[in-house]
Order: sequence, then structure tokens, then C-alpha cells
Amino acid sequence: LALAGYDHFILGVYWVNALKVTAGTLTFGHFVGVDFALAREREALERSGTVGGARTDVPEARSLVRRLTAFAIGSMLAIVLVVTFMIIRDVDVLASAPSDLSGRVRHAVIIELSVAGAVVTALVLNLITSFARNATLLFANQTRVLAAIGRGELEASVPVVTDDEFGVIAAHTNRMIEGLRERRKIRDALGKIVSPEVARRLLDGANGLALGGTRKTLTLLFSDIRGFTSWSEGTEPEVLVADLNRYFTQMVTIVHEEGGVVDKFIGDGMMAVFGLAGEENA
Repeated sequence: LALAGYDHFILGVYWVNALKVTAGTLTFGHFVGVDFALAREREALERSGTVGGARTDVPEARSLVRRLTAFAIGSMLAIVLVVTFMIIRDVDVLASAPSDLSGRVRHAVIIELSVAGAVVTALVLNLITSFARNATLLFANQTRVLAAIGRGELEASVPVVTDDEFGVIAAHTNRMIEGLRERRKIRDALGKIVSPEVARRLLDGANGLALGGTRKTLTLLFSDIRGFTSWSEGTEPEVLVADLNRYFTQMVTIVHEEGGVVDKFIGDGMMAVFGLAGEENA
């Protein structure tokens, strides 16, 4: 604007030329500003391990389609405005040019329009490339995390660096990962009390904890250590507890492998139930 004002009021340049300079500068700044914004977004996506990776709050989504439409309309209006001012100015120059210089002026006008068209084309192609790279990174981060979830790996998360539909999907994915982590913790905690099969049925079944009960044919196992009383009387408490822990760890592993459930421990004794997961295990 300052340059256009200087050209028109100080140098006496035709006002359309001043408007052409203003529109061209604003259009160039518009494209460059969007390109810088895409570059910063791309940098954040490439640092997906440290930027926004654990964010679960869903951003207030601004429609990506509307933003792209607004950008396209704004860009086209700016380009049309610049071209219009250029044509008006060039027509005026051609009309006022002496006949002996008309060919040279016409050649200069063609060069000017060609350069302007090449610059605009380069800016548009650059923005298309930048957006395509960002979209590729957004899809790659999302699919990478979903593939990890499919393999049972819940350590990854999707970086939330945009406030459009991509950001909403990423935030919901991170929420889902947190829910799966919590479910895994509950399953692991239950697995220390009941067999993994029973824990899975309790978590997966819609009526896994329903009251009323069912009738089943079960097999009960009662086990204890022969001569435990006399052995414990002559053994240090720390050694006794360590030996019992090793013994019960192996016993529980075997019971679970055979589809059983450890019901309780009583001193050196253990009660296990077989058949809760199905009659074939009884």
C-alpha cells in the first residue's frame, strides 16, 4: 500500500498501476502466508512423537472443506483482480503507445502477462504440493497408530495439530487408546485373581456380571504341601514366604493353562475350580 501510494501520489503513476501493485503484493503475501502455515503444520506432524501426541480433548472442528473452499474463492478473486488491473493498464499503454513502438510495447505486455501467469501457477502448484504432503502425513500418522492398535500395541498416539476433521479423528483415536489401556489394566488385574479366560468373558460378555447364576458341572482341586507345618517351624520367615511365592506362582500358571480358576489360598493350601469356562474343562 505504501509503495502504491508513493507511485501514484509522488511519482504520478497511473492509479490502476498502483492498484495492480497493491493487489499483486497482497496476493503474493496470501499465498506465502498459507505456505508458511502449512510448513509449520508439517513440522509439527513430523515431530509427532513430541508434539500433541497425548492430546485427547476434541478440538472445536472447523470444516476442512469450507476452509479449502474459502481459500480457493479468495485466491481466485485475488488473481482475477490482479489480472484485471494488469489488463486495464496494458490496454491503456497499448492505446497510448506511438505506432512505431506498438510492436515493442505489445511484446513487453505479453512478457509481463506471461511472467505473472508463471508466478501465479508456481504459487498455486506449491500450495497444492504442500497441502498434499501434509495430508499424506496426517493419513500416515493415523494409519500407523491404527495398525499398532491392531497388533495390540497401545503405546502410540496420534498427534493433534489441526482443528479440522483430521484433528477430531486423531483426538477420538487417542481417547479410544486410553480406553483400551484402561481395559487392559482391568483385564490384567482380573487375570491375577481368575483365569485369563474367565477375565476375558467377564469383560467381553454383556451379561458377564449378571445376577442369577448358572448351573455347571465343576471339578474342584484342593492342594497343599506335605509336611508344611514342621518345615515352616524350622525355616526363616523370609525364606518361607519366598518359597511359597515360587510354589504358588507355578501352581497358578498350571491351573490357568488347564482352564481352571484359583478360588482361594489358605496358608499352604490352594483351592482351584475347573469347568467355569466350559464343561470341556471340567
